[in-house]
Amino acid sequence: MDSRKLAENFCGMQISDASELNKIAQILQIRGEDGILLWLAKQEKGAFAIDIIKHFDLTPGRVANIMKKLETKKYVTRKTDGDDQRKAAISLTAAGRKHAARVEEEEITAIQAVLEQVGTKDADAFVEVLQKVVGLMREGKVEL
Repeated sequence: MDSRKLAENFCGMQISDASELNKIAQILQIRGEDGILLWLAKQEKGAFAIDIIKHFDLTPGRVANIMKKLETKKYVTRKTDGDDQRKAAISLTAAGRKHAARVEEEEITAIQAVLEQVGTKDADAFVEVLQKVVGLMREGKVEL
């Protein structure tokens, strides 16, 4: 099948299968508090709000709201720099690390269940295509 026909089929799926595609998108991308916690867990030296803004393509206000919620839950701490009170290093607490590990395990289990239903060959191809599209986007060759 040529790329035009594939694009038409995909566009048709976006219309006819919107609910299912939205659920797939939710599986593919962890957002909000849990996404930030998982990302912070992988940052060896913590991070700053600007790092989160750039990585997740979020607004400063959205990040500020998420940080307040995570602090309230005692999942993160913010330590301000003595020279610049606006800049605060964000790091996970022990409770934050524990929650992030639990969320990561739940995500892996959910994705594994889907991939097992698809089958190894198709699952490999699916992940490979996603990695290729992400790579093309990072290189600026594809813009979505």
